[in-house]
Amino acid sequence: MNVSSSELKRRARQALVGKYGTMVGAGLLICALSGGLSLLLTLFVNGSLAYQISFLIINILTAILAAGFFGLTLNIARGRDAQAIDVFAVFSSHPDRIIILTLLLMLVSIVCLIPISIPAFLIALSFTGLSIPETSLILFTLLACIISAILLVLVSLRYSLVYFLYFDYPDLSATELMRESARRMQGRKGRYFCLHISFLGMYLLGILTLGLGYLWIVPYVSMTQAFFYLEACGEPHEYL
Repeated sequence: MNVSSSELKRRARQALVGKYGTMVGAGLLICALSGGLSLLLTLFVNGSLAYQISFLIINILTAILAAGFFGLTLNIARGRDAQAIDVFAVFSSHPDRIIILTLLLMLVSIVCLIPISIPAFLIALSFTGLSIPETSLILFTLLACIISAILLVLVSLRYSLVYFLYFDYPDLSATELMRESARRMQGRKGRYFCLHISFLGMYLLGILTLGLGYLWIVPYVSMTQAFFYLEACGEPHEYL
């Protein structure tokens, strides 16, 4: 029997009692490091190629730390001891798999954006003298954006469990983790999508607080995701 979104949220709130400080501290650590590195990149790196390479490296490091945040969340969901600095533990646990995962997910996302590139190509052709009706171009661009958005959502849902699986299956390669996530999400994508939709009000609140609210919203959402994962794995939980 599937667990409702409200029940998953209840379990998340219960698990976060006394642990919110740990989760917020971990989030601040990640934001400080990624923000600091981005600032240094802006101030000291010159040249488009060097900037793009440095930007990619920072994104990969941020992805590794984000994976560490998933691991921290999973430990708290399972009632284990956890500290904010545990987000760095991922660096000693085959971070190469996270790097490969990040690059593969980036590649898949780029493929999903191909429909958007077609209108851009047509716009470029229009400057060469090719006559394209403006209305048709606008409609085609809108359609391409919708298709890309749908593809990105589907891919996001399909591979939403990869970082949780990373900690539970250390012997699986990056591609095997993606396949395992796809397998476990079969028949669950709609529920997971609705679960995230149920947080829209909180996301809006985070925007209205100029992002400060996300310090508390992200741990809550992440913990709910962790309980969704545990339920998808059929794992018993403590927060009944």
